[in-house]
Amino acid sequence: MAEQQAAIAISPDGKTIATIAAARLTLHAGDGRTPARQYVPPRNGAAKRYGSVCWAPDASLVACGAADGSVTVWDVRKGVIRTTLPGSDPVKTVRFAADGAALWVATTTPDGAPRRTVRRLALDGTTNDVDADARGVSTLAPHPSSGDACAVASSRVRLVKGTERRTLPGAHATFVRCLAWTKDGRRVASSADAREILVHDCVSNSSETLRCAAPLLSLACFVRNDVVVCAAVLADGRVQLAGSEPDSTRTAVAVRHVAGDALVVARGDPPKCSREALKIEGDRVAGLVPKVAPAPAPEKPSKKKTKAPPVLGFASLSGDPLLEEARQQHAAKRQRLEASESGDASLGDRLAEMDALARRHEAGLRADAAARDAADSSRWGGPAAEGDAASLAKVLDQAARCGDDRLMDTVLRRTEPDVVEATLSRLPAASALPLLNNLAERLERRPRDAPRLVPWIQATLRHHAAHLANHPGARDALARLQHVVAERVHLLPKLLALQGKFDLLLRRAAAARAAPAGGPAVEAVPRRTVAADPSDDEMADDDDEEEEEEDSSSSSSSSGSGDGGESSSGSDSDDSD
Repeated sequence: MAEQQAAIAISPDGKTIATIAAARLTLHAGDGRTPARQYVPPRNGAAKRYGSVCWAPDASLVACGAADGSVTVWDVRKGVIRTTLPGSDPVKTVRFAADGAALWVATTTPDGAPRRTVRRLALDGTTNDVDADARGVSTLAPHPSSGDACAVASSRVRLVKGTERRTLPGAHATFVRCLAWTKDGRRVASSADAREILVHDCVSNSSETLRCAAPLLSLACFVRNDVVVCAAVLADGRVQLAGSEPDSTRTAVAVRHVAGDALVVARGDPPKCSREALKIEGDRVAGLVPKVAPAPAPEKPSKKKTKAPPVLGFASLSGDPLLEEARQQHAAKRQRLEASESGDASLGDRLAEMDALARRHEAGLRADAAARDAADSSRWGGPAAEGDAASLAKVLDQAARCGDDRLMDTVLRRTEPDVVEATLSRLPAASALPLLNNLAERLERRPRDAPRLVPWIQATLRHHAAHLANHPGARDALARLQHVVAERVHLLPKLLALQGKFDLLLRRAAAARAAPAGGPAVEAVPRRTVAADPSDDEMADDDDEEEEEEDSSSSSSSSGSGDGGESSSGSDSDDSD
């Protein structure tokens, strides 16, 4: 049984690799064709930072230990969180017990020192703290066949089962980093920062030492031909069987023994990894396992009875009134044909037969046209929109819960109003808030997608208003949407005012070019009137200053003319006197 790095875990069957990065779990399929699947906790768990990952024995669950002390158990087949087990100390190592019903967890203090106790967490929430090693537990490995037994390591390796403690022979100079059991549960291998691997025999109470070319990153221990073999990934990435030369052509970050002479290694750094299967020849790693195409399954003799050909295009369904009617028509036709062949049918019977055939042909054409119309209407959101909405609601629910943007894009491409309404009406209320957060993030990131996203946002608020009103996290999502919409609406008047100014300038320039040389300037009339913002309207200020100057000059001229008029009138009066 292999022991991998904390950030990488290979499934028990060797077909899938689990990697963690921050609060994201990624599963990489070994076939190279299936895309990677990502599992992200809800928004309120985005602050988690995973530090360790492991697989359940049946490969249906994956457990991730976080720095806040909690352990998240994912159901990777359904894509949902099975349970979250609380804790207070940062999780260093988490491993499933052999029965898959509990987890063994090694923790550290906030400054990184290993704790002396380990926790056994049942999936039903029961917690049991076990005092394992006074020196502190650096890593652990549950027994492969006993659900309540575990090997813990500091600089030594101890077996823990209930209240029993047993120290195995042999010790390292520093804390153990890698720990792995053989599948029979008799031997456990350990490795620290040095190049040595200690294989502890729990039955004979003895140990043997194996040498490697460099310190280890990952370790697998198994029995081959009655000999204990340790496969290791060295610090420089090479794969080596302890005691032999390392394979310099293969690099990896984790290793697991699957069966017989087959090893599975993970290549690449998290969160991107790929899988390779290696074969063992003699005492060394010989290279890749050749990929053999699966042999085609032999064809089984068909036991089904040969069905009679359909009558007049109808399926062979017993008791169908349409089938009975078709049979009657077929029998009547056959009788008329036999009569015509014998010369007994009259001309009227033959004309009636031809007329009936023409009517049936026309009815068939009308039925085909109706079927095509129904198919087109279902494609564009017609009567079949209800069926589309049922499947879209399931896909949307999964995408909202897992945070899968690619899956979300496939749903948001549909913009037909009836499809959107029917889909949101079938969406579970628990997915409304994650969907609203995703839509707000998309609208903030790409405002030009507003015509496509706004109908989904409106339908979400309309169908799930009661749930959102009582949800404590809805306030942040609605505030984010309010901020995005307010920013767009606030900029709209300024953009319209700026466009109006440019229209005015262009109009004046066109009028100036059209005016004759030396003639009076033509006042340009703007094409539209826009209420500009007085805070940034510099042109309006300039126009006001020009108008004030014109008013002052006109007023002074008028006053001068008034004084002249008075003096002339006075002179006239004098002359008259």
